[in-house]
Amino acid sequence: MPAVVLLRLNQALEEFQGYFKISENYQELNARERIHALFDEHSFIEWLAEEKHYSPYLAALNLPGEADDGIVIGSALLENNKVLVAAQQKDFMGGAVGEIHGAKLTGLFKAAIAIQAKAVILLIDSGGVRLHEANAGEIAISETIRAIFDARNHGVMTL
Repeated sequence: MPAVVLLRLNQALEEFQGYFKISENYQELNARERIHALFDEHSFIEWLAEEKHYSPYLAALNLPGEADDGIVIGSALLENNKVLVAAQQKDFMGGAVGEIHGAKLTGLFKAAIAIQAKAVILLIDSGGVRLHEANAGEIAISETIRAIFDARNHGVMTL
């Protein structure tokens, strides 16, 4: 499966003929558009789409929040293989990771272990950790890294 995944991602980036062609430039697409462009048509199921998860730290600083906290997670098909996927939204806080953002990523990797997913594909578009959330963002990243290692130890590929 890794060769198929890498081939498909390379094809999508080189030729960019997305199912929902919105732009000529892949880099201009938002998180959901990038997912729809790369994975099998109509196969993406977004997790937590109906739930609103706003960072309490941003509100305390009078900064705007976003209901998905700048990351979209879910499952999709890639060449008819079920995978889990996360895509960061660069237009929200530069794609930077905060507490909720990191918790969603960590949960995705824990779910991958639970359902024995073959792969988790990350569409990274991040500026690192949100300075606004400082320690909470750093802790979130460390928990995500631990979850990645756990998933790899359970045979889940990370791409």
